[in-house]
Amino acid sequence: MRRAVFIIAWLITPLCYSQTLNIHSFLDTVKKNNTNIRISKNLIIQAEHNKQMAKASLLPSAGANANYKRDFNRTYMYLGNTGGMYPDKFPINFKNNINANIAVEQVLYNATSLINYKVAKLAEEYSLSEHNNVSQELVKQASLLFFQALLAKENINVMQQNTDLAKEHWNQITKLNKQGYASNLQLQQSEIYYKQTIPQYDEAKNVYHNLINELKVLANIDISSDIDIEGDIEPEKRLLLKHRTDSVLSGNSELIAFKKRVKISELQIKEKKSGFYPNIKLQLGYGFSGASDNFRFKNNNNLFFGQVTLSVPISTGGYRKASVKKARIELTNTQLQLNHRLNELTKDLNNAQRSLNTSLTRIDNQKELIKLAERELNISDKKIKLGMITNVELKEIRISLIKAKLNMLNACLDYRIAQIRINRITGR
Repeated sequence: MRRAVFIIAWLITPLCYSQTLNIHSFLDTVKKNNTNIRISKNLIIQAEHNKQMAKASLLPSAGANANYKRDFNRTYMYLGNTGGMYPDKFPINFKNNINANIAVEQVLYNATSLINYKVAKLAEEYSLSEHNNVSQELVKQASLLFFQALLAKENINVMQQNTDLAKEHWNQITKLNKQGYASNLQLQQSEIYYKQTIPQYDEAKNVYHNLINELKVLANIDISSDIDIEGDIEPEKRLLLKHRTDSVLSGNSELIAFKKRVKISELQIKEKKSGFYPNIKLQLGYGFSGASDNFRFKNNNNLFFGQVTLSVPISTGGYRKASVKKARIELTNTQLQLNHRLNELTKDLNNAQRSLNTSLTRIDNQKELIKLAERELNISDKKIKLGMITNVELKEIRISLIKAKLNMLNACLDYRIAQIRINRITGR
């Protein structure tokens, strides 16, 4: 019996396990498990194989083949009328025929293959840059979602404090009512004010749990698993940019990937032009052929050969010229997109820096308001015992405190958002 209870407890324990994640452990989980990152890694491997394929077109290739043929009847050569002195026909085939050959082929000059190999190498570098870009974008999204969830968790604490304060005031009014210092109307008001805080608390919990589920999806964590998050939404240190915008943007993964695309587009123009150039190919081989009626194969031929093939394109009806012009337009568009994205990132960086500074000011202001509201709340506790403050005034003081705390949390979230945006733009 004890053994059965132990086994059941051992099976249930993992189900009851709750994992607590901070910002660093959550981002590590996202980088490891996120579906888009895993797909991006596969694209890197695919680009490596594409490079190997392009390189293979420049290396020697070898092939061999063999065949056996059986003739079931004779083939004759006819001499015409010989006057009966000689046979008028002779067999010219054997019943068994064997042929085999092997050949080695090497491209001596093929401009298209050379350029395609360079394109494949750049495409591999581009896939690495794009993977970094995808990873940083997901880190940005994951960080934003994590701090939103952290804000929701802090909001639960604030709403809990709001409910506790309202209940405490209700209890104070209840005592004063029993002592005859508070009217029944005041008692009913304080009870209603307390009950109004309960739905707000429940809604804060619902928002938090919904965001936790979003975190699970992003990190590819089982929805049924139980996780919690921890951390401080208030910034530990303040971020300041001390470098010029152009130097800061040099580490942006998106711009790095764009520049790789520009280089690829330039090579693609050369690849289209290479269609006008000749190709030279060398081939070396050996051939064997044998024929016999009784499988002795005495009538054999051995042939060693070598040949050089020159292919010169003459005309494709204007197809190559059109493809070159099309590639030039694609290069121009890519450069325009790069410049446009550079301007957008410069604008976003400036906006994020201003938002960062504004958030810092708001955080400091809200902290002062919280101190004032807490001081006023302490004074109101003394006033209520003396009957010098109404329920409405008490409610307004409590709401001002809760509002100041929520505003400070929102300002901290805005700071975190601006900080994440700056880190994403600068590639930190």
